[in-house]
Amino acid sequence: MMKKTYPKSNVKTRSGAATVEFALVVPIFFMVLFGIVEVSWALCSTNVATNIARETAHLAIMVGETETEILNHGKTLGASLLSVDQSKITLNLTVTDSNGASVTYANAARGDLVSVEVTVPFSDLSLLSGSYMANSSIRGTSSMMKL
Repeated sequence: MMKKTYPKSNVKTRSGAATVEFALVVPIFFMVLFGIVEVSWALCSTNVATNIARETAHLAIMVGETETEILNHGKTLGASLLSVDQSKITLNLTVTDSNGASVTYANAARGDLVSVEVTVPFSDLSLLSGSYMANSSIRGTSSMMKL
């Protein structure tokens, strides 16, 4: 009977293959990982901006607050929750009456729709440096009926 022979192992010829594969895969892995983290942060920041708009709109529908007090409250809240400077936060307060016409906040009546929009540039919130989303903004809106 003939003895079966097997080819010699090529372990010595593949000694650097794992290092090369690692060097090729790791940058792609980290780009995907950081992309997931950045998108998650953007979604979280959008949710926070919506909550700021909701809190500001809730204050706006109450009786006894001036428009300046409402906007200052929204900017202070936004600066603390989003960890950005107040000057970076844009707040728009609009009031629409029952006929669909725009009115000033001082002339708002019971039943008018009060809308608040919060806008923050994404570049001020981004965890990573770079200009890939430099012209993007995080927005949150909320609308409530004036009491």
